[in-house]
Amino acid sequence: NWALANKMKFHPDKCKVLSVTLQRHSRDPFSYVLSGIPLQQVSSEKDLGVHMTNNLCWSKHCTYLLSKASRNLGLLRRTCNFVKNTRQRRSLYIAMVRSQFEHCSSLWSSCSSTVLDKFESLQKRGLKWILDEEFLSYHGDTYYAKCKQLDIPRTLR
Repeated sequence: NWALANKMKFHPDKCKVLSVTLQRHSRDPFSYVLSGIPLQQVSSEKDLGVHMTNNLCWSKHCTYLLSKASRNLGLLRRTCNFVKNTRQRRSLYIAMVRSQFEHCSSLWSSCSSTVLDKFESLQKRGLKWILDEEFLSYHGDTYYAKCKQLDIPRTLR
């Protein structure tokens, strides 16, 4: 047994089976067992902070990231309203919000343009907070200029 040879012990209740396939309704014909206990088959699972599905669709993970980053931006806006220095706001934004985008982005950055537009929209809200311009509208070149001014990558594309 590989696990015993490498002095590893797996807890059967914490192990699951995720079969990756492009077929729409596929059930793995095999029944996996660990220490005499059958393992649960799942269609999606979170591992190391990444939500994976059986068809490697990243929309669930992107929705999770957007929600978490939006919550963090809201927290910054509510609790750090006394911070007026742009450099300090930028540092807070990068640490609390943008870092959420960067984690494993090479995996999910190929998702649909609609989802990427949502990330960009959230980043625009963040830039407006950093620059204390929350009631201005950023379109096209203005958005890119603000990203360049703050030295923040403009998109994940």
